Amino acid sequence: MHNKILIIYGSLNSVPSPEGAAPAKVIEETVKALNDSRFEVLSNTNPKFKKQNYDRKIFHHVKYSRLSHLLLFSLKLRYSYASRKQLFITASDQQLHFFIMVCLFVKKHKHKKLIVHVSPGLVNMLKLFCPDVEIVFYHHGTSLHTKLKEQQWENLIKNTKAIFGVNEAAKLEANKKFNKKLKINQYFSIPNGVNSMQLSKKHSFTNFEILYSGRICKEKGVLYLIKAYGILLNKGYQLSLNIAGATGTIRGLKQGDEYLKECLDYIAQNDFPVNFTGFLKEKAMKELYNKSHILVLPTDPSFSSEGLSLSLIEGMSCGLPLIATNSGGNPELITNGKNGFLIIQKENYQEELASHIEKLYLNPELYSRYSKYSRDKYLECFTVQKMSECFMDALKSIQFVK
Repeated sequence: MHNKILIIYGSLNSVPSPEGAAPAKVIEETVKALNDSRFEVLSNTNPKFKKQNYDRKIFHHVKYSRLSHLLLFSLKLRYSYASRKQLFITASDQQLHFFIMVCLFVKKHKHKKLIVHVSPGLVNMLKLFCPDVEIVFYHHGTSLHTKLKEQQWENLIKNTKAIFGVNEAAKLEANKKFNKKLKINQYFSIPNGVNSMQLSKKHSFTNFEILYSGRICKEKGVLYLIKAYGILLNKGYQLSLNIAGATGTIRGLKQGDEYLKECLDYIAQNDFPVNFTGFLKEKAMKELYNKSHILVLPTDPSFSSEGLSLSLIEGMSCGLPLIATNSGGNPELITNGKNGFLIIQKENYQEELASHIEKLYLNPELYSRYSKYSRDKYLECFTVQKMSECFMDALKSIQFVK
């Protein structure tokens, strides 16, 4: 029997990349922090990613073969389209082919303990073809209650030793929706952690810098932030707005580009000086965080629900006050009135955004208090070391590791 614990990244994104694969970054940082030879990571093969962009000592890729193509063909003969969607939560040939290769890898190397990130459908396929494996499922969002049907949810609980999540919100929402409830020892919240982005610097209020860091897409509500910025400019305030990031994953590129054009058209019509940086490498991103005064995450709750935002945690590591919508795990990062503000309105919330930015802009004493609380909360709860400790504690409590 293979004595390693196999961590499987179930997404086709493969590795941490400019596409914005936050779960892959969490896997990478956790494994590095643990520095434990028992853990091995398996992910999808994606030739578009340059090898220097990820740690090849951590991420090992599946290899496709004639056998895997034959098994995919057999799978499609055995299960109808509707059956594939129900059982594997996907009918995509590309995704199913990856799942098959994972199963072949597990059987070949005789793995018995698996941690599957992101894909509940992969959990079901593994239990179908490798029934005696033990599986922990690691969820990175707050969307289990929206993406799974009751039977799919029951299958996930039945096929796993435990479910790990990045926030408490996912458990609460799932227990609210599904008839089958999670017991105390079935769900463990492991808050995301990041390495500190802080550099030596002093805040200056001569040029107040607002930062958004993330994908540019409708779900993230970037246009609401641009409109809030316009409200503040029209009051005569001296502020800058930096929007750092690209238009998202390859699969959502067209919609992202269309949304970016909508944002740019609005800016042009109103002649606002907004700086779009595009995707930035770590050094440039650190410099941008450290010249910023606040971080805003204006996620549109009608389109998306946050897991536990890495950008908010990165902002906290630099002592930035945070402003974000009351979405998913955001309330677990922002203590309202302590290190930032939660936006309560669910639509047309640019006025509320502007109001909170204005409070911090006009009151340096309040700003300093929020800034200190933000940094202190990061150090207490959201470092990589803290994340890896929570991860190991959870595995030990279910006797997955000694």
